Amino acid sequence: MRYVFLLIVLLLLLAYPIDSVRDKLFYSPKETRMLFVGDLMLDRSVREVSEEKGADFIFSCVKPLLLKHDTVFANLEGPVTSNKSKSVGSTPGGEGNYTFTFPLSLPNVLKRHNIMAVSIGNNHIFDFGEEGILETKEALDGAGIHFAGNPLDLENTSTAFEVGDERIALVAFNEFFAPSVEDTLLHIKKYKETSFVVVFAHWGNEYKTLSSQRQRTWARSFAEAGADLVIGAHPHVIQESEVYLGVPIYYSLGNFIFDQYWIEDVRKGLGVSVTLKKGEIEKIEEKYFYLERDRRTCPTN
Repeated sequence: MRYVFLLIVLLLLLAYPIDSVRDKLFYSPKETRMLFVGDLMLDRSVREVSEEKGADFIFSCVKPLLLKHDTVFANLEGPVTSNKSKSVGSTPGGEGNYTFTFPLSLPNVLKRHNIMAVSIGNNHIFDFGEEGILETKEALDGAGIHFAGNPLDLENTSTAFEVGDERIALVAFNEFFAPSVEDTLLHIKKYKETSFVVVFAHWGNEYKTLSSQRQRTWARSFAEAGADLVIGAHPHVIQESEVYLGVPIYYSLGNFIFDQYWIEDVRKGLGVSVTLKKGEIEKIEEKYFYLERDRRTCPTN
């Protein structure tokens, strides 16, 4: 057996440089840390503060935590377009108050703060029509931000990419538009043999701290299809989590960047820090956030 090993080493030395041989023989996969956060909205009063103090101010309190991870995933709660904001200066519940667009500079802001993957599969993605979605795609592509959930391109609505030593597939589900449950199941099955599959779901009832039966049914079907992790958004409050067939399911992470302050539940957000090694979850840690009235989000633990 010893001679077989020596022969392999000799062959490698002949074929590769010494440094490469050492890497092949003794390489040990590193841990990969990913952070998942909830709803990210930079219009309305958040946009006003960003324009006054700079967009980096909004992330200044939470930035150290973001940079401790290999990448951060979020729900991007609206399109990135060149359109003028309709929500800035609007009254709560009034015309334009729930119509969002984020400036074309936002993807580079996200990149500076390590938010390198987002879901755009949500109820606001059509706020500026199909043109807004196409502009969003171009802006995110230009900054190198990975995204899933494009309702205009269901064949390519999910994506897979490298994070550290891991290959991650980001698959979106959108209760309100496409991708549908069926689309989501197809993409989970497409990637499950080659990637760690994360489903980012936009679902549920707003401001309800308990998940609905339909959320639980969908989440479990995703786990049965081969998802490794299910992350939820949309209710704007934190909902419960569970483990089903060994798959962690977080029904709602609540708000991450938002200008909602009217009850304490909407001012609290949850981050899920996942450590991977060789495609397996080694550790999950929960990080909590609080939405300050100056429009910054700050860790509370």
